[in-house]
Amino acid sequence: MLAILMVLAAAQVEPTWQNDPLEPWTIGPWRLTCRRDGNFTGWNHVEGCGAKADVGGVRLLVTRTATEAFTVVDVEGCPSDSGLEHLSTEALNKPGPIRIRLVQEALRRSIKAAVDHCGADRALQDLVVRDGDIAAILEGSDGLVDGRLPGS
Repeated sequence: MLAILMVLAAAQVEPTWQNDPLEPWTIGPWRLTCRRDGNFTGWNHVEGCGAKADVGGVRLLVTRTATEAFTVVDVEGCPSDSGLEHLSTEALNKPGPIRIRLVQEALRRSIKAAVDHCGADRALQDLVVRDGDIAAILEGSDGLVDGRLPGS
């Protein structure tokens, strides 16, 4: 089953960009949802995006706001901060392939933590997340604004 999911994750699927900010965008196995009205968390006026992919019984998450970014793997019965990997928002805001690699490496560490500490299937470590998917997620989440700052 996981092998089939890995093939699907590696498939060449172009993002389906939509105009409705409440409708998720499909990028390969990922669903990207952005709130550009300053209501991502519902209380702090910061714009943000979250990408989720359900693979092998776990949920992979890449979250990026105007003020923070992180990856995590959500495994049922495991603490929500297990495998939490923070990313530099400054590095993600710079164009180029390094930002894709940063997200890839953070996802690898999150997956390893899910396997080592939460009992996730070891085959999950063989998951291939396409560079193109990460690039599309980053592109879709570029330009986020912190509405708490003057001039935002």
